[in-house]
Amino acid sequence: MLSKLTLPTCIISNIDNSNLNNALNKLQYTPDFIVTSESEKAYKPRPEMFERALGLLNLKPNEVIMVGDSLLSDVVGSSNFGIPNIWINYLKIQNNSEIQPNYEISDIKDVLPVIGSM
Repeated sequence: MLSKLTLPTCIISNIDNSNLNNALNKLQYTPDFIVTSESEKAYKPRPEMFERALGLLNLKPNEVIMVGDSLLSDVVGSSNFGIPNIWINYLKIQNNSEIQPNYEISDIKDVLPVIGSM
């Protein structure tokens, strides 16, 4: 699925570099850029990671889409920065919180159709 992406990609992750690199090797995927909590000395939803990713991509918040599985880290972090987001709700939990994603899907394979509709 990830190999079908034709847009520039930046992974923003709260895990350490080595753990993320191991996961990406297993997926056989290489993003254009990687921003980790280890490299930025900060964790999502703090703005440093989003600022760094936008700088690497040389794009504005309204020109990117955050795709993530955490309401707090991914949805709140991106929303606070003006970045549209897609929440992957793998567990199909009922979201009764005040945190509301722009889009919600339950399987990562549904990301491309959502991006195509935006």
